[in-house]
Amino acid sequence: GHTRCPCLVLLAPSTRTRPRNRSWGETMSIHPTVVEVAPQPQAIRRDTFAFNIHAEEPTEVLLALLLGNERFATNLLSKRQRQVPSYRRQQLIPSQHPKVAVLGCADSRVPVEIIFDQALGDIFTTRVAGNALGVTTQGSLEYAVLHLNVRVVLIMGHENCGAIKAAMMPPEALASEPPVLKELIGKITTTLSHTPRGENMLNDEERLKMNVQANAKAQAEEFRALPHIKERIHGNELEVVPAYYDMGLGKVILLEEVVAESMTKRIAGVPKAQRDSLAPGAIQQSGGMCGCCMGKKKLIG
Repeated sequence: GHTRCPCLVLLAPSTRTRPRNRSWGETMSIHPTVVEVAPQPQAIRRDTFAFNIHAEEPTEVLLALLLGNERFATNLLSKRQRQVPSYRRQQLIPSQHPKVAVLGCADSRVPVEIIFDQALGDIFTTRVAGNALGVTTQGSLEYAVLHLNVRVVLIMGHENCGAIKAAMMPPEALASEPPVLKELIGKITTTLSHTPRGENMLNDEERLKMNVQANAKAQAEEFRALPHIKERIHGNELEVVPAYYDMGLGKVILLEEVVAESMTKRIAGVPKAQRDSLAPGAIQQSGGMCGCCMGKKKLIG
């Protein structure tokens, strides 16, 4: 016979509710005839994988994120994007525990989870045109930091951003736009690069790229300046990182030299086989095996 995986609960065709547990403190109801997971947190072996998107150390979370982007850029996406086991969906119903939040653009060409090769429950994603901080986006990120305890906030602009293009236009060109849209574009305009020296020597594509990057840096600085965010950063509990997504290459580029150099060295030191590992820090299902016990125990068939 098969061995019961300790991470799974096999339910009879009747409604059952997992009782409260002091270490988790949450209940999960499961509908009749459904066989799903009801794990204890300690049973989830997140250290099974080399790089953990759910780590507590900010640099480790950022490393896992960038390795996921490398898999995307080199067409080595994991099965996690295509195969989401039903037990994983059920597991996420009571709560979420992401360790990274991303403020990205609403552009359809920049789907955050895909370009970082992550799955359900891995990234707290906030998207708006021009990845601009405002009441809703700032509040969302504050919630992620203060209540979900994310360790990394990535603020990411991207190549050929239409919102930044609009913000670079003269005000009269936007006169016919609706008031709320004009307000959003006006907010972005204040973050653009206004360094006149040499700017006239740039072509339109180069100027756009420069302004996309300037916007991401400015939004990151604005978020870092919040007192409660600054406190977390100084306590080494949080990293706020501006980035730029090159759509042609599929690569996410960190915009601050010190952080970028540090991460480049870390990635260079990772063996190729580990860089291409299927799922950093997540639960997998493959060949009838539970992710946390993969290669050890068969599931009950």
